[in-house]
Amino acid sequence: LDAFLLDPHAPAAARVAGALRAISPNATTAGDLARHLGLAPEAVDAALDLLAGLGAADTMPRGEGGGRIARLSARLRVRAADVPPVVGLA
Repeated sequence: LDAFLLDPHAPAAARVAGALRAISPNATTAGDLARHLGLAPEAVDAALDLLAGLGAADTMPRGEGGGRIARLSARLRVRAADVPPVVGLA
């Protein structure tokens, strides 16, 4: 947490994470995130690198020069879901 808070990309990463949570479980492109959040594409890429390094976002390339795709990590998608936890039967 300390390393995240001291990282200069943390404010952008928090905004990106919030945007990814809003569309979870779907994914989007880095370019769409940049336009939606009014951030420079480089800032979004740095934020996604930070989130991916923490295991908070999954990113992958999108074909030939098509930009990067990102979504919340599986761990966070489960937490962000509006579905109540499953209760086991005894």
